[in-house]
Amino acid sequence: MDGCRDSLRKWGAGSWASSYQRVREKIDGLSPPVRLEPLEGIVEGLREVKDAQELRAVEESARLMGRVLDEVVEDLRPGMTERAVARRIENLAWEAGAEGLAFPPIVASGPNGALPHAVPTQRPLKVGEVEAPRVLLRHDPHGIP
Repeated sequence: MDGCRDSLRKWGAGSWASSYQRVREKIDGLSPPVRLEPLEGIVEGLREVKDAQELRAVEESARLMGRVLDEVVEDLRPGMTERAVARRIENLAWEAGAEGLAFPPIVASGPNGALPHAVPTQRPLKVGEVEAPRVLLRHDPHGIP
């Protein structure tokens, strides 16, 4: 039971925290006391090396995404909205066998194209406004978690 209590008193901070000191200031005075331990690089280290099965899953995902984007590009027409293109990407990904998308598709044109995390709008596409959609499939034919 003591081991469980000890683990509940730990709190990790990665590079997402603005600084170790700022987090330290936020948790000072918490009761019961919390032990702050830096966790820099732990998750990144787990993701650095892929085994053969993981590489095959990534390659298959990329192949599916290529098929989806090829079809989306063929369908693009002036007047289609960013949202319509995003929905088309989602539908084609499911039809291609993806388990879903890792994040909602980012389709942004014109002034929205400068926004790295733009949310698709009802803005119609115009001739000459080229913006590559940002999308990542979730596809794992081998059951890799």
